[in-house]
Amino acid sequence: MSSEMSDITEFVELKQQLNIALTDGKFHLLMTLDERIRNASAQVFELIKKDVNAHQDAVREVREVIALYRQAIDVCKEKSDIAKQEYLKSINNKQGTARYLQVASIRYGNSP
Repeated sequence: MSSEMSDITEFVELKQQLNIALTDGKFHLLMTLDERIRNASAQVFELIKKDVNAHQDAVREVREVIALYRQAIDVCKEKSDIAKQEYLKSINNKQGTARYLQVASIRYGNSP
């Protein structure tokens, strides 16, 4: 197998791992995969520049990885928004509980 084909093969394998991580909700793997995909992308971009025959396949794979990254960003944003809402809800609940206990003359946490 030529070096160019191994570059594309590695990139495709990383794309598949990214897809599996997203599908299975293994978001903790995204950081490691990101670093590996960035390194493999540099090699694929070099391949695109110098090998006309591999150009179409490489461009298609890059586009698919970009689509997966967009999906990852959307999922992470959604998870972040949910976490933020849960955090705010817990703060509000804690404040509500502290106020209720204060009115009931019971001390709670740092409440006066």
